[in-house]
Amino acid sequence: MLFLTYFTALSFGTIICWIAFLLVILNIDPTKMFGIGIAAFFSSLFLSLLGTFTMLGIYIRRGFGNAEVIFTSFRQGALLTILLVGLLILQLLRVLTWWDGILFVLSVILLEFTIRNRSISYE
Repeated sequence: MLFLTYFTALSFGTIICWIAFLLVILNIDPTKMFGIGIAAFFSSLFLSLLGTFTMLGIYIRRGFGNAEVIFTSFRQGALLTILLVGLLILQLLRVLTWWDGILFVLSVILLEFTIRNRSISYE
């Protein structure tokens, strides 16, 4: 029952975040409210993607019968969200080049492998 409650709350929160993101897109002019508009855009996008990727990870891993479905899905969803939003922020600042993008992707992959190795070695 705990899993169903968590998944329902996560689904509801993700839907609310996507609605908030849509409202930010439709109602905030970034030229007039640059700081607040950009912060609202990236925070609502971050939370929306985090919920979506976590739910996708849970849905995919449920078929494999993994015991730590929630934690693994949340961690990988967070890393993927950090990757995408980080690349968007670099593009916003006009510092994203192809080698910076590759280095950023490799650093997130390295972080995932490090976390995975640490969790395996402690068991």
